[in-house]
Amino acid sequence: MIFDLHLFRKNKSQEGNASHEKVSRSLLKAISWRLIGTIDTMIIAYFITGTISQAISIGFIEWGTKFTFSMNVLGTSFNGVKNK
Repeated sequence: MIFDLHLFRKNKSQEGNASHEKVSRSLLKAISWRLIGTIDTMIIAYFITGTISQAISIGFIEWGTKFTFSMNVLGTSFNGVKNK
């Protein structure tokens, strides 16, 4: 995490303020991290419960709640903001 911050600052200083991350790249990163998080939750749930079906159920519940929460937060945070 600290290394990521270092790279971010380094890239920002080299490129200046004119660069912005593309929406498609941000979306791909968000989906991939959400997928990794859900799989991680399923693995932990499997070790705790011992059954794959319960682990998958817990993973889908976790995905659904975080998706719903994220959409509510994004909907209120970016309401009325247009993409460039």
